[in-house]
Amino acid sequence: MSIHFRTNDPGHLLVALNQAIDNHHHNRQGQRIDTWRYVLHQQHYFYTHTSANWRDKAWLRADIEQGQLAFYVLAFDGVRLTRDTYAYYAGHLIETFIRHFAGAYSLAQSTPNASGNDAQF
Repeated sequence: MSIHFRTNDPGHLLVALNQAIDNHHHNRQGQRIDTWRYVLHQQHYFYTHTSANWRDKAWLRADIEQGQLAFYVLAFDGVRLTRDTYAYYAGHLIETFIRHFAGAYSLAQSTPNASGNDAQF
């Protein structure tokens, strides 16, 4: 399952997401997102959810693509991917973008099954 946000500036949208997560983590002013955390690994940002029930169930790898910011679902070490995990992560990521970045993209969409660079479940 991949999630895509159509935007003229996908790099800026990715920076805004990271800044909002960092603002929460460092108790700074501005947009604040407390339900996601990220790591930078081999020049890619990877995101996982922070809620007790969904923490570390999967990774979403961000890719800057032509005209869109894409997220691909990958297995978290030692955790089997399920359709429920796909659904929760995709739905919550789209919700996060609607709440915090509505003016920064024109369309959000998600595939119902693994596609592109996604892991299979």
